This record gives sequence, C-alpha cells and structure tokens, in this order.
Amino acid sequence: MDTRISNEITIHLNRDIQVEDIIKFLKSDTNFYTFVQMLKLTRLIDKLYESGPFTVLAPNNDAFGVIPHEKLDDLLHHSNSMKEVLNYHIIPGVFDSKQLIKISTLNTLLDQEIQVKYADGLIINKARVIKSDIIASNGIIHIIDRVLKPPEILAAV
Repeated sequence: MDTRISNEITIHLNRDIQVEDIIKFLKSDTNFYTFVQMLKLTRLIDKLYESGPFTVLAPNNDAFGVIPHEKLDDLLHHSNSMKEVLNYHIIPGVFDSKQLIKISTLNTLLDQEIQVKYADGLIINKARVIKSDIIASNGIIHIIDRVLKPPEILAAV
C-alpha cells in the first residue's frame, strides 16, 4: 500500500512540472505584452521558438511606458530599427546571474556589446535587472526595467 501511494504521488508531481520555452513564458504574462508584440512584428518570435539557447533581457511594459509615446510609435513603424532594438536584448548562450556578476560585457545578437556591472544589483547598460534567472527550456530570462537601445538608435528613441 505504501508503494502505491508513493507511485501516485510521484506521477502527480511529474505531471505538475512544466518546462516552458522563452516565448511561452513571455506570452503567459501580460507584463510583457509590448515586448511580445514587437517580437511578433519582426518575426524574431520564430527564432526564439525554434532555436537557442538564449539569454533574453526582457523589458516589461513599464519599461516601454517611459519611452515617449511618439518615439515608441515611430519605433513600431520602422521594423529594421525595432529588430535592432530587440536583437540588442538577446544574447546567444545562457548566462545566469552568478555568471553575469563576474563579467563586464556581453555580445548580443546585434553583434554589439552591452555593459554588465553589479551595483546594488545587476545593471545591464542602464537597465536594472528586477528579476533574474527565469529558466526556460531554451534559455534563461532576466526581467529589466528599461528598454536597451543600441548606440546608433539611442539618439532616435
């Protein structure tokens, strides 16, 4: 009888474990609605579905909310600029917070470096990591409080 109960518990626990990929996680939380919509518009969502592993620095909706409306609207209507901004948030490979505090730069999918430092928490360029180490089946997600902007787009957005 103890074996039967033990087996039932094990089966039940295994059914409750769900390993999501990066996109499923982002789509499951409305706090990433803007980021997900931009990924869809640029078709980067397909890349994140089918390959990896990636480290994604995911700005939440509040991060997009601080961008002036007309600048955000302009970005949404220029798919090349939008794709550059998004690629600046994606790093090939998996870098958890323990690794990030030991390095000073990361190379993004845009093939440009971003700065990493630790000062009362992780800082990526000027964005603060507000939640780190969300493990997905095809990488890892760190939630940031600002939209990262590549140097050539910084003046425009």
